[in-house]
Amino acid sequence: MMPSIVWWPSLLTSGIACFTDIRSRGIPNLLVAPFAVSGLVASRALHGLTGLWSSLDGIGLAAMVCGVFCFLRGMGMGDL
Repeated sequence: MMPSIVWWPSLLTSGIACFTDIRSRGIPNLLVAPFAVSGLVASRALHGLTGLWSSLDGIGLAAMVCGVFCFLRGMGMGDL
């Protein structure tokens, strides 16, 4: 089980994303990109290359599945 300190940045980022999405109908990439990069760095630090590849696989799968909606202008890639 992960320590509770790990959950606070995720909850804070999710809260900010929800607020901005409701207010302006979009999630800024300046919020999403640094959080995604820090997740990749943490995954690499905690689980080595296996963790990094697993995280990249998850990002790739989400981009493939939800990318269709992005290209149809139904949502942005920040909404992934």
